[in-house]
Amino acid sequence: TEVTVGERVLTAGIDGVFPAGLMIGVVNRPPEPGQQFHRISVTPAVDFARLSEVYISDKAGIPAALLGGRTGLEVR
Repeated sequence: TEVTVGERVLTAGIDGVFPAGLMIGVVNRPPEPGQQFHRISVTPAVDFARLSEVYISDKAGIPAALLGGRTGLEVR
């Protein structure tokens, strides 16, 4: 698939953690041509320096495979 500067990057929802369609950011640099996998640079949709609070939604819980044996959610 072609990736172009200015293209929006959204969550796909296939990981079972994040719902589909959440805005991640915008592609700000084109990928190198001729590569099997794209490495792209994305400008985040949010200015992390301006965040004072975050809301964590535990809609369906975190899949056990992602917890890696841990039993609680770690926020750093």
